[in-house]
Amino acid sequence: MLIFTRGDIEVNETKLTNYLKAAVHPAVDIENANLCAGNIGPVGLAAKATVLFDRSLVGATNLICGANKEAYHLTGFNPARDLPADTVYVDLGKAQAGGECPSCHKHSIQIRRGIEVGNIFQLGRRYTEAMGMTYDDENGNRVNPIMGCYGIGVGRLMASVCEEKHDQYGPIWPITIAPWEVEICALSSTTPWIGPVRRCCWTIGPCPPGSCSPTRTCSAARCASSSVPRHWAAGSSSSSPGTSP
Repeated sequence: MLIFTRGDIEVNETKLTNYLKAAVHPAVDIENANLCAGNIGPVGLAAKATVLFDRSLVGATNLICGANKEAYHLTGFNPARDLPADTVYVDLGKAQAGGECPSCHKHSIQIRRGIEVGNIFQLGRRYTEAMGMTYDDENGNRVNPIMGCYGIGVGRLMASVCEEKHDQYGPIWPITIAPWEVEICALSSTTPWIGPVRRCCWTIGPCPPGSCSPTRTCSAARCASSSVPRHWAAGSSSSSPGTSP
């Protein structure tokens, strides 16, 4: 199997595999294939092999290719002139930045680094045929449906978020997936009034008068405005948005 493509484009093995419907691998027996390695070209090719041409050669002119002779190259190669009129061109090349869009034919393809967080599997009719699953189509014919499935990796999602949202201290979880909105740390568990305050912070509804601090009482109206009351340290003269004295 020989594939000719423009010199700046690599062959996409996945496209080639899908086109041939068979596994592919690099050739290993070049010497016995009647090929001149390093100088292979489509003009005057004597090797008995299936030859495919990438569509990047359509409309190309004045190319340089191998002349099928050691240390020789052919200049001025024009596929439209030098190849048979019935030559078929197949999309086998890797996409590259600035390439032509197959829909609008503008050179607008951009390549960006991405993170794979899920997969789509095209199962075809393999399982519906095995299970005998059918439905009646618009013509009344009983056919097997085409199946597909998808999977989303939780670990991949977490790794993606950490890669995009972090600082020198670690992950910065977006609020939509953060395990909590506010973390309350009891920095001095030996202080007598810290324990009751900590317990009240996990209490739904307003705190009982005097339960948070021996010197302060929570405002029932302000505590009730939030399903989980948040408290500022008793005895502090400062305040914080969304906190209760």
